Formats: sequence, structure tokens, C-alpha cells
Amino acid sequence: MSEITSPVHVVTRFQKHLIISIMICMLMVPVADMMILQRDRNRNMVFGELFWTHGVDVYNINDKILNETYGVPADHLLTGVVNVTYEYPIVTLLFYAVVALFEPGMYGPHWLANWVLVIIAHINLILFLFLGREYWDRKWFRQIFALYYAFEVVFSVGFAKTEPLSDLLWLVSILLWKQDRRVLANITLAMAGQTKLYPITLFPMFAIADPPATIGFFVMNILLMLPLWVSNITYSSLLAHLSNSSSYSRIVTNPFFIGMAATNPIVILAPAILVIVLIFGVFRLKRVGRVVLPSRELRTRSLKTIFIFMLPLSLIFFSWVLIWYYSWFIVPIFILDTEEDKRKYCWMIFAIWAAHFAGILLNLNYFLNGPIAEFFGHMR
Repeated sequence: MSEITSPVHVVTRFQKHLIISIMICMLMVPVADMMILQRDRNRNMVFGELFWTHGVDVYNINDKILNETYGVPADHLLTGVVNVTYEYPIVTLLFYAVVALFEPGMYGPHWLANWVLVIIAHINLILFLFLGREYWDRKWFRQIFALYYAFEVVFSVGFAKTEPLSDLLWLVSILLWKQDRRVLANITLAMAGQTKLYPITLFPMFAIADPPATIGFFVMNILLMLPLWVSNITYSSLLAHLSNSSSYSRIVTNPFFIGMAATNPIVILAPAILVIVLIFGVFRLKRVGRVVLPSRELRTRSLKTIFIFMLPLSLIFFSWVLIWYYSWFIVPIFILDTEEDKRKYCWMIFAIWAAHFAGILLNLNYFLNGPIAEFFGHMR
């Protein structure tokens, strides 16, 4: 694919596909809105509207205050298992504040947010194809692209999640890094992390490879956080999420949360799937009779590769994990250096899903009456 030298060439190559996809997604937004109660989008739009009168003080407002003080209806609030203050980083708040400027009316319909995210999602697909241009004819790449495409469509059409915006900044950061524009890459990575936290998982690799360039990361984070520090505001709800605090949620949504083994030891088999696939991915394999087993010798000495392979394992330590979080581990595939690493990493993506369904089956009664019932509460 040597003729593909810029994202513009990807657009030219897939112009018809992109136009058809965008048109279908745009038309599906109102249809999806009739079927799915998009609470997260609705709530974000309320906070975006309130930002223009309250500024960053919206970080002190929870659902109870939204309902009792501002009369916000139930379909613009989270369900009863979560009652937290605004938890998304500052760039996400600013994004919905800008959308709210062009979509007056606090209580919707909020189709504009979906439509903007549809465009962003398709830019992400273009960048994804550009970064993977050497592998278009590989089966594993087509499979991972199909998964990423599905996530981007659902995020933009069905639930209006902020992941497409964060991924846009993340993919641009990786592209800048590959172009050796490393300070700019760090600046963009900081912006991505101030949209949703997960992109900063790549920061350790940026820092090890080029420590001086990280000045861009730190300066941008300081600039974005400064309004909150001046107002003595912290990401308290986000920290409660990360620390598995019961103040964040009264239920566990992660089917392979390692903490569930304390009450049901058999569920340890679910996170074990991730560990086993990790071992097969980073150690050399040997054949013992007809069985292939991992040896004691590492397949790669690259700390970067081992770190990327270990990233999905981080999910087992968090009690509140939702199924769309699994998309967070697709983009790091572009940090890996060799095709063998990329192919094997696809198995780590598969392992997340295997652990997900195994965890549900091993704890079926809990999930049927808890998180799954909670999920269907978003259907109209």
C-alpha cells in the first residue's frame, strides 16, 4: 500500500464506503434514539448546558441535585445504582458544552451530539486504516478493523459515548509520534487523557522513548487542570471509580473482576483466561507430544511489547467495567512493532471477550439479576 501516504489517500480509496456509512449512521440516529434511552448522552448535555452558567462548579453537582434543584427528568439521569457528581474530564465537559450551544434545549432530543460523534467516528476509521495500511490484506487486520468499526458505530449512533472523541486525539497522537513530532504527540496525548483517562496508558512508553518530549504532556495537563485547581475541584467521582469505592456504585459490573473470587472462588477462572493468553503471547511455545505449551523463555525482549500485552489485564482490578471499555485496548495495537506482535495481540482482544462471557456464566444468577437487568434499563 505504498501509494497510501496520507489519510487523504485513505479517503480517496474508500470514498464511497465512507459516504454510505456516514449516511446510514446519520439516518439511524433518530431510530436508535427511539429504541435506546441514552442516559449518558442526555446527562452530558445537561452538564454541557449548565457549564455556561456554573462553569467548572458543575463537578460538584450530582443526580440528586440535578433532579431536585434543576428539575432534570429521570431520562437525563443515571440509574439508581450510581449517584455521583460529574465524573468526566474537562475536555469532555467542554465538548458537550460546545454542542449545547448549537442545540438549545436542555432536554433534547440530542441528535446533534450523535451526529457530531458520527463524523468523528469516521475520521477515526480513516486514521485507523491509515495507521494499518500495510496490513489491509491480512485477515487479522480486517477482523480487528471490523470490531473497531462496530464499536465506533455503536458509540456514535446508539449511545453517544465520548470514546470517539478520545480515540481521535489518541490516534492523532500515535500518528504524530510515528512522524517524530514527539512534543506535539505528548500534547495531544494529554488532551486525549483529559477526555477519557485510558489513552494515558501509552504515556510510560512515550516517556521512556523520549523523556524531554514529555514536557508537552505535563504542560497541557497543567493548562487543562488549572481552572479546576483554582476552584479547588478534583475529579472525585472519577477517583472513586478507579478505587472501586462503594460510594461510586453498589453493584459490580465487571464479570472478570478478581475481587468477586472472595465470595465465589470459581469465578477466578474468568480473569485466568486473560493471564493464560498473556503467557502464550509473550513466551516462546514448545511442543510436548501433541500439546503446545509456553516455555520459560520470553518470545520478545521488548518491554514495550510486554507492556501492551499486559494492558487488558488491568481490567481485572476494577469492579465497575462496562462492555464498551473493551474498545480501549484496540488502538494500542499500532504501538507494536512487528506483524507477529500485532497478530498475537489480537488474541488478547479475544481473551477479554472470552473472560467476559465466562465470568457471566460462572456467576449467572448475579449478573442476570444485577448488571444485565441494569443494562436493559437503557432500552425504551
